[in-house]
Amino acid sequence: TRYQVMLLDLRMPGVSGHDVMRHVASHRLDVTIIVVSGESSLHDISHALRHGAYDYLKKPYVPEELIATVNNAVRKRRLEDRSRLMQLKLDRSERLHRFIVNNSPDFIYILDEAGKFSFVNGQAENLLGYSPAELLGRHISSIVEDEDLEKLRSLLAPPDPREHRQHTLDIAFKSCHPELGKRYFEVAMWPIADTDELHMAGQRYRTYGLARDITERIQAKALISFQAYHDLLTQLPNRTLFKNRLNMAVGAG
Repeated sequence: TRYQVMLLDLRMPGVSGHDVMRHVASHRLDVTIIVVSGESSLHDISHALRHGAYDYLKKPYVPEELIATVNNAVRKRRLEDRSRLMQLKLDRSERLHRFIVNNSPDFIYILDEAGKFSFVNGQAENLLGYSPAELLGRHISSIVEDEDLEKLRSLLAPPDPREHRQHTLDIAFKSCHPELGKRYFEVAMWPIADTDELHMAGQRYRTYGLARDITERIQAKALISFQAYHDLLTQLPNRTLFKNRLNMAVGAG
């Protein structure tokens, strides 16, 4: 049976109150101890309080004082229990969110005010070859292809965070390994407002981003365009491409 509060004397037949407190501490029993004892030495009082006693009442005690002490101890326990329950719910919620984020097929990240990675999910390694540890603290521009740096700058200059508007652009990222080649992503970014309570360890977060791999779509589009303007056997430009370029030249003239 579990108890919230224990009233404990220091001198009892066969065992001392100090032994009981040592037993409670060694077995990590979740109980609040109030010592009620005739021992009045400073050593006994300080020893009891140091070893886990919530309060120390000297015999003979005033009944109202004992009742008030017990009420305070019970109130403290209830607050602690509610706090633990709330923390448990938060921990479960955090684990669930981390599971969802880390198992997402998309590259998810958070940037600080300088545009550097503050959080990166595991898809960074699967899609680009970078481990999260390699990207943390690096500016996002370090993994963006040069021709798309201007697009990135437009994403990093979001509107007023209170508008909560989404910005989406197609951007090419540099992969960590040459064999992976250039990777294309549909990148969406949302500004993080100061009221979003995402300031941890003194760090201010600015942008939440999601990058979806569209490399196969871009490559398929390029292949379709190539096949439309080139001979499938010789790979040379065909009549359609010739007419297209001729019309462009005539129009420019």
